[in-house]
Amino acid sequence: MKRTIMTVAVLGALLLGTVGAASPASAAPAAPAGGAASLQVTCIYESTGDGVRLRTGPDSNATVLGLLYRGDRFSGDRAAVQNGFRYGYSAKHGKYGWVSTGFLRQVGCPV
Repeated sequence: MKRTIMTVAVLGALLLGTVGAASPASAAPAAPAGGAASLQVTCIYESTGDGVRLRTGPDSNATVLGLLYRGDRFSGDRAAVQNGFRYGYSAKHGKYGWVSTGFLRQVGCPV
């Protein structure tokens, strides 16, 4: 009986979205205006430097979420650029954030 109640409780929580991994929206406190954490037109970029900062916002004073090194990939939204920073997703860190466009080189993008 306890097992059945626990199963029902867990399934209900999963359906309501109250248990499990953080959603992309919660991982991106400073998403571009008018957009969720999802990327609209995803392009692939590579870091051209070592120790390039993935930040919580498009500002050099924003909190650092992690570091990218030369050759690390970053999936960025083609249109999501603010204040010289591109918004996107770092699979290495499992987080959405902002990277200075001066340290990114585009390596792939849909036409």
